[in-house]
Amino acid sequence: MSKLTMDVQIDDRAIRRALRRLQRQTRQMKPVFASIGEELIPSHEKRWAQGVAADGTPWTPLKPATRKRKRTDRMLFEEGDLLRGPVYRATPHALEFGISDFKAPFHQFGTARGLPARPL
Repeated sequence: MSKLTMDVQIDDRAIRRALRRLQRQTRQMKPVFASIGEELIPSHEKRWAQGVAADGTPWTPLKPATRKRKRTDRMLFEEGDLLRGPVYRATPHALEFGISDFKAPFHQFGTARGLPARPL
């Protein structure tokens, strides 16, 4: 019976150098996350004006009784609190983006009382 042996050597020094360089460059991600947060605000405002969720799904239209009470078809707008509320917090490790108004979760997830979810 024959026996075959192989010795493979890989010179990975260039790859290791590139990975170390990448690691050094990504240690401080806060400026990157802050820049992304700044870009998310106008994107959020545009989707709001279009009446769509982040995934492009249109919001559920207002019920006729709600339109009559509000005297407008404009969704998620009573006094503008939700629209004024997009905020972000950038840290070296994460970006948090959301709406600061207390009503945001009701619109994001809907309610048991019949308010449909209109994801912000």
